[in-house]
Amino acid sequence: MPLCSENNISLIIGAPYSSGILASGAKPGAKYCYLDPPTDVLEKVGKIEDVCQAYSVPLKAAALQFVFSHRSVASVIPGCGSVAEVEENFAMMSHPIAPDFWSELVRRKLLPEAALAHLVHS
Repeated sequence: MPLCSENNISLIIGAPYSSGILASGAKPGAKYCYLDPPTDVLEKVGKIEDVCQAYSVPLKAAALQFVFSHRSVASVIPGCGSVAEVEENFAMMSHPIAPDFWSELVRRKLLPEAALAHLVHS
């Protein structure tokens, strides 16, 4: 990402939901990299969900807006299987997220501190 920023290179991001777990949450049947998620991933996603709940932010909104927030990201392709999913993805991109939400994720060590410097859309 720093290389892209330094060289004015734009990126298109696919799979912002990490094969589903950042859409469904840490629940039975969730997938991460198309496999059953390891315990540490389930725990981390569960902690992210706790912050989402505290700030009234849908997990999907956080996932989409986080990857799109980097100045080098020109587009995000979340994938969809229906018109309803297209509409939901649009709503998640439009959902308001307070800057304090991202700071809380950093405070809880769920995001690296350096990520805050790249959040240009928050």
